[in-house]
This record gives sequence, structure tokens and C-alpha cells, in this order.
Amino acid sequence: MTEKENFLEDCYRKYYSAIVRLCRCEVNNNSLYADIIDTCIQDTFLLAYHSYPQIGDYTNIRAWLVQTCLNRLLPYVKLQRKRQEHEAFSLDDEHVHTANMPQLQSPVCEAESAADKLEQIASILAPKEKMVFHYYFKMGLSADEIASLVHCSPSTIRALIFRIRQKSKKFFHDVNKSSC
Repeated sequence: MTEKENFLEDCYRKYYSAIVRLCRCEVNNNSLYADIIDTCIQDTFLLAYHSYPQIGDYTNIRAWLVQTCLNRLLPYVKLQRKRQEHEAFSLDDEHVHTANMPQLQSPVCEAESAADKLEQIASILAPKEKMVFHYYFKMGLSADEIASLVHCSPSTIRALIFRIRQKSKKFFHDVNKSSC
């Protein structure tokens, strides 16, 4: 074995379990992140192997490994948390997750039809948002198709869709608060 391979094996033996525990703690032991944690740890040890000439003389290799691993893990965690937030309320989902969200089920909202709810949402939107709302949620066009129709970038349309969802979520949250 080369010195580089010995270094990697020694690091892996000494620090692997501590880094796994730290990563699991970072994600509150959520099993959804197990694959991401494994990938980040593997990438970290591969980077340590390839960076051996620079880090071989460091006094605290564990700190370097931990920081490198967290720098890889945290963006995935943030992205996953964003996805979970948006999953709870999605206007384009045919099956809105109302069973998990009892605050959305008020007597006022249950009595109204879906068309009335859509009209309520449209009434609180700015003109550009109304246009995107109509194309995306009512007509079912994609962000790219809408962008070509209104001559702007797809990212602008996605930002407007995000804003529409946030306003809708806030609107129905406020309606539920006032009806209680």
C-alpha cells in the first residue's frame, strides 16, 4: 500500500463512524437522507484521498473531513426541506394533501366549490400573476410554454408560480384563522 492509501484507510477507520453520526444528527436521523449521507461521506473521503498532498500534514484531519462533508450535505438538506414545504401545498397537484393539513379544512372552505377557490386566489393576484395563474393552473401549460407566450424567461415564470403559491397559502391560512 502507498502512503496515500494508508492515509485514507487510517482516516476512514478513525473518523467514519463519527462523521456518519454527525451527518445523521444534522438531518435529525431522518432515513430519507441515508443515501445522500452515504454519497457525501464517500465524496469526502475520495476528496481526502485526492487532496492528500495538501491535507496530509494537517493537525486536525477530522475537522477538515467534517467540514468538507457538511459542505456537501447541507445544500442537499436545504433542497429537500424546500421540497417538503412545497409538497404540503401545491395547486397543480390533483390530490391536495388536506388529510395531513386539518387547518385547510374549515367549514367555510368545504362549502365552496373549487371554481370559487380559484376565483378567490385570482382576486388577490397582481395582473402578471393572474396571467400566469390562468395559463399554468387553469390551462395546464408548462413554465416553458408560458415563457414563450409572454416573451420572458422560464425562470421568471417559475418565480411567479412560486409567488402565486405563497400568496394562495397565506390567503387560505388567513381565511382559516378568521373563520375559527
